[in-house]
Amino acid sequence: MFSIIDLNNFLFLIPLIIIIIAIIFDLIFGELPVKIHPVVFIGKLIDLFSKPLIKIKNKLSGFILAILVLFVVLFVIAIISSILFDISLLYGINRLYYFNLLYIFDLLANLNITNIISFVLFLILLIFLIIVLSSTFSIKFLFKSAKNVGNDLKNNIRVARKSLSYLVSRNTKDLNDKFILSAIIETLSENITDSVVSVFFYYFLSLDILLILFKLNILNISNLANSLVTNLVNILPNNVINSMNMDIAIENIFNMGIISDIGLFLILIIPILIAISFRTVNTLDGMVGYKNEKYKFIGYFPAKLDDVLNYIPSRFAGLMIVIASAILNLDWKESWKIYRRDSRNTPSPNSGFTMASTAGALNIQLEKKGVYKLGDKNKEIGFKDLNHAIKLNKLACLLSFIVLSIIFYLIYLIFCIFI
Repeated sequence: MFSIIDLNNFLFLIPLIIIIIAIIFDLIFGELPVKIHPVVFIGKLIDLFSKPLIKIKNKLSGFILAILVLFVVLFVIAIISSILFDISLLYGINRLYYFNLLYIFDLLANLNITNIISFVLFLILLIFLIIVLSSTFSIKFLFKSAKNVGNDLKNNIRVARKSLSYLVSRNTKDLNDKFILSAIIETLSENITDSVVSVFFYYFLSLDILLILFKLNILNISNLANSLVTNLVNILPNNVINSMNMDIAIENIFNMGIISDIGLFLILIIPILIAISFRTVNTLDGMVGYKNEKYKFIGYFPAKLDDVLNYIPSRFAGLMIVIASAILNLDWKESWKIYRRDSRNTPSPNSGFTMASTAGALNIQLEKKGVYKLGDKNKEIGFKDLNHAIKLNKLACLLSFIVLSIIFYLIYLIFCIFI
């Protein structure tokens, strides 16, 4: 069974499976309903806390806002996950067994109420975590939105201007078809960083760090297990403790199976908490990170933090577009050239890298009037370029996921071999 865990391989695969399922969930269903969308909840928290804090004419207000919102978001997700996990843990079934097909067959052959409740609770926990993780990226919505504005432009330019206004901050009222197409490709390529690639990056980075901490024995799982059971004994009524065989749970908590359970829980939830933390910072930047009179104080810290967090992913995503352009037989040499030449032409320190490499790959110029120009105008931009941009950025997202998962797995594997 799984009484002894091979951290080098098995525990990296579990979060990998979780994020793959979350991506598939997003690709099939897209955005969650507004009433249950975590990002909508985050937005409401930002609005709630920013009302009193915006009156503080000091950049510290943005720092306080970020701390408050992050604390509430992480607390809510962690407490729901912990409740589901803690209750299922009391039944003494090692959750790692559910990833062992042989044990599942044995479990089905010996069904009882304890096994069923334990399995259902753990399944609910997994579903909850997958849904939360799927809300941290926006793959289907991003590409569908770009395609929809393009379709609107084919039929009615006024409708296209209106549709585009929901996606970009610029004034779209007087844009002609060329500038509309440019704006669509710009927002599409810019947003693959913070809507997709950055989430992948911080998910795998946090997983690597966590596994290395386990490997170095810095995280003491025995102490965590002891604390968990002690807290449950203190808060649960006696009749509940008796019905859940608390004595058995306490005995089991010190064997390898239950300790592995808690290790599994941490490996499942911490990368997701890091991913939702990134999405929270990105939402903060989107709501208050403006350099105008109203937000110049409260928006300063969230905007700078978002810039720092996207610094590496944006450059990595730009490189993935260059590689994707080679795979799709587009102009990868021009993509690489414009990536190096024009990436820093934008006011944002990060947005230009994916836009520049996209412009080069398509041999077009992307322009925001009076702000920046990316690429050389080797030809007039057209609908064919929008279609190529969608395919190019889709492949770049796929490559980002594959390359990041391999890189971080190899980093951990090399660490395990030599340390």
